[in-house]
Amino acid sequence: MNVLRLRPILQALAICALSLIAGAPAEAAPANSLRELFHNIDLCLKKASIAQAGEITIYFSLRQDGSLFGRPRVTYVRVWRDSAEQSRFMESVAAALDSCMPAQITPSLGMAIAGRPLSIRIVLKDRETDI
Repeated sequence: MNVLRLRPILQALAICALSLIAGAPAEAAPANSLRELFHNIDLCLKKASIAQAGEITIYFSLRQDGSLFGRPRVTYVRVWRDSAEQSRFMESVAAALDSCMPAQITPSLGMAIAGRPLSIRIVLKDRETDI
């Protein structure tokens, strides 16, 4: 195998290792696959403060540049405390998702997913009751 092909991979591994050793959080690299995209969204949502425990499924599409295409649609929601708090939960999840957009994606992934429907399921457990 050509050493020149390995050089970018080794450099990326060295940067990741140094950031872990230094204790600095690594910046999320632009996603090049759906797995990486959903991983980056998951990391972003973990940083956000969502009001309470619940479960929600959101159906959405992205543009080629990673911005939202249209309005995300909630296809399922369940709140484990009180049904009156459902709208507050949905608003806090929507705000958290908005803070994650536009998604950082590579041009090739952007071309592949532009306008196509995606869905994400978010399950949050209540830290107080430890569901």
